[in-house]
Amino acid sequence: MAIATVVPHVSNKVDADLETTIALADGAAGVNSASIDTGAGVHIVGRQIEVEAPAMNVTEMPDAKTMIYDIQDSADDSSFADISELVAVITQTGAGGVGCATSVNRIGLPADHRRYVRLSPTGSASGDATTATAEVRVLANS
Repeated sequence: MAIATVVPHVSNKVDADLETTIALADGAAGVNSASIDTGAGVHIVGRQIEVEAPAMNVTEMPDAKTMIYDIQDSADDSSFADISELVAVITQTGAGGVGCATSVNRIGLPADHRRYVRLSPTGSASGDATTATAEVRVLANS
Protein backbone atom coordinates (compact mmCIF):
# COMPACT_ATOMS: atom_id res chain seq x y z
CA MET A 1 0.00 0.00 0.00
CA ALA A 2 1.45 3.37 -1.05
CA ILE A 3 1.70 6.18 1.48
CA ALA A 4 0.78 9.64 0.26
CA THR A 5 3.01 12.53 1.22
CA VAL A 6 1.75 16.08 1.53
CA VAL A 7 4.31 18.56 0.27
CA PRO A 8 3.82 22.07 1.61
CA HIS A 9 3.52 24.76 -1.03
CA VAL A 10 5.62 27.84 -0.35
CA SER A 11 5.49 30.94 -2.49
CA ASN A 12 7.09 34.35 -2.66
CA LYS A 13 4.41 35.75 -4.96
CA VAL A 14 2.69 38.87 -3.65
CA ASP A 15 -0.86 39.71 -4.74
CA ALA A 16 -2.06 43.28 -4.03
CA ASP A 17 -5.46 41.89 -2.98
CA LEU A 18 -3.75 39.88 -0.25
CA GLU A 19 -1.90 42.69 1.51
CA THR A 20 -2.68 45.76 3.57
CA THR A 21 -0.93 48.44 5.62
CA ILE A 22 -1.84 49.95 8.97
CA ALA A 23 -0.78 53.06 10.88
CA LEU A 24 0.35 52.05 14.35
CA ALA A 25 -1.30 53.27 17.54
CA ASP A 26 -0.55 56.27 19.73
CA GLY A 27 0.58 55.26 23.22
CA ALA A 28 -0.56 52.12 24.99
CA ALA A 29 -3.26 51.12 22.53
CA GLY A 30 -4.03 48.65 19.82
CA VAL A 31 -5.28 48.97 16.26
CA ASN A 32 -6.44 46.45 13.67
CA SER A 33 -5.65 46.37 9.98
CA ALA A 34 -8.26 45.89 7.32
CA SER A 35 -8.95 42.22 6.83
CA ILE A 36 -7.55 40.08 4.03
CA ASP A 37 -9.93 37.61 2.41
CA THR A 38 -8.01 34.36 1.93
CA GLY A 39 -10.95 32.79 0.09
CA ALA A 40 -13.62 30.29 0.92
CA GLY A 41 -13.09 26.56 1.08
CA VAL A 42 -10.06 24.43 1.74
CA HIS A 43 -6.85 26.25 2.64
CA ILE A 44 -3.59 25.24 1.00
CA VAL A 45 -1.02 23.60 3.26
CA GLY A 46 2.05 25.78 3.63
CA ARG A 47 0.42 29.12 2.80
CA GLN A 48 2.36 31.89 4.52
CA ILE A 49 1.70 35.29 6.01
CA GLU A 50 4.39 37.95 6.19
CA VAL A 51 4.44 40.80 8.71
CA GLU A 52 6.74 43.78 8.29
CA ALA A 53 7.13 46.01 11.35
CA PRO A 54 8.70 49.42 10.64
CA ALA A 55 11.79 50.99 12.13
CA MET A 56 10.74 53.64 14.64
CA ASN A 57 12.64 56.51 16.21
CA VAL A 58 12.74 57.22 19.95
CA THR A 59 9.68 59.51 19.77
CA GLU A 60 7.63 56.71 18.23
CA MET A 61 9.21 53.90 20.29
CA PRO A 62 10.68 55.21 23.56
CA ASP A 63 12.99 53.03 25.64
CA ALA A 64 11.20 50.00 27.16
CA LYS A 65 8.03 50.48 25.05
CA THR A 66 7.01 47.39 23.12
CA MET A 67 4.89 46.89 20.03
CA ILE A 68 3.49 43.38 19.75
CA TYR A 69 2.05 42.11 16.47
CA ASP A 70 -0.63 39.38 16.52
CA ILE A 71 -2.50 37.74 13.65
CA GLN A 72 -6.24 37.27 14.03
CA ASP A 73 -8.84 35.44 11.96
CA SER A 74 -12.59 35.47 11.45
CA ALA A 75 -15.17 33.37 9.63
CA ASP A 76 -17.52 36.33 9.02
CA ASP A 77 -15.15 39.35 8.72
CA SER A 78 -16.70 40.69 11.91
CA SER A 79 -15.80 38.62 14.99
CA PHE A 80 -12.00 38.26 15.13
CA ALA A 81 -9.85 36.27 17.55
CA ASP A 82 -6.11 35.71 17.89
CA ILE A 83 -4.74 32.69 16.04
CA SER A 84 -3.00 30.96 18.95
CA GLU A 85 0.04 29.93 16.86
CA LEU A 86 0.41 33.51 15.56
CA VAL A 87 0.39 35.60 18.75
CA ALA A 88 3.42 37.88 19.09
CA VAL A 89 4.80 37.04 15.65
CA ILE A 90 6.96 40.14 16.12
CA THR A 91 7.79 42.02 19.32
CA GLN A 92 9.69 45.28 18.99
CA THR A 93 11.21 47.06 21.99
CA GLY A 94 12.57 50.59 22.16
CA ALA A 95 16.10 50.70 23.58
CA GLY A 96 19.24 52.80 23.81
CA GLY A 97 17.45 56.07 23.11
CA VAL A 98 17.18 55.26 19.40
CA GLY A 99 13.84 53.45 18.99
CA CYS A 100 13.82 50.10 17.18
CA ALA A 101 14.82 48.51 13.89
CA THR A 102 12.62 47.12 11.13
CA SER A 103 11.57 43.52 11.67
CA VAL A 104 10.09 41.05 9.17
CA ASN A 105 8.66 37.65 9.95
CA ARG A 106 7.17 35.10 7.56
CA ILE A 107 5.06 32.43 9.24
CA GLY A 108 2.95 29.55 8.02
CA LEU A 109 -0.79 30.01 8.36
CA PRO A 110 -2.38 27.07 10.15
CA ALA A 111 -4.40 24.88 7.79
CA ASP A 112 -7.50 25.46 9.93
CA HIS A 113 -7.40 29.26 9.87
CA ARG A 114 -10.67 31.00 9.15
CA ARG A 115 -11.36 32.89 5.91
CA TYR A 116 -10.42 36.45 6.96
CA VAL A 117 -7.12 37.42 8.57
CA ARG A 118 -5.80 40.72 9.90
CA LEU A 119 -2.85 42.22 11.76
CA SER A 120 -3.42 43.48 15.30
CA PRO A 121 -0.45 45.48 16.69
CA THR A 122 -0.58 46.73 20.29
CA GLY A 123 1.71 49.24 22.00
CA SER A 124 2.59 49.00 25.69
CA ALA A 125 3.40 52.58 26.73
CA SER A 126 3.47 56.22 25.68
CA GLY A 127 5.04 57.18 22.37
CA ASP A 128 3.29 58.32 19.21
CA ALA A 129 3.79 55.68 16.51
CA THR A 130 0.94 56.94 14.29
CA THR A 131 3.40 58.05 11.61
CA ALA A 132 4.81 54.51 11.36
CA THR A 133 3.14 51.95 9.12
CA ALA A 134 3.19 48.15 9.41
CA GLU A 135 2.42 45.80 6.53
CA VAL A 136 0.84 42.37 6.37
CA ARG A 137 0.49 40.14 3.33
CA VAL A 138 -0.68 36.64 2.61
CA LEU A 139 1.64 35.13 0.02
CA ALA A 140 -0.32 34.00 -2.99
CA ASN A 141 -0.07 30.53 -4.37
CA SER A 142 1.62 30.41 -7.74
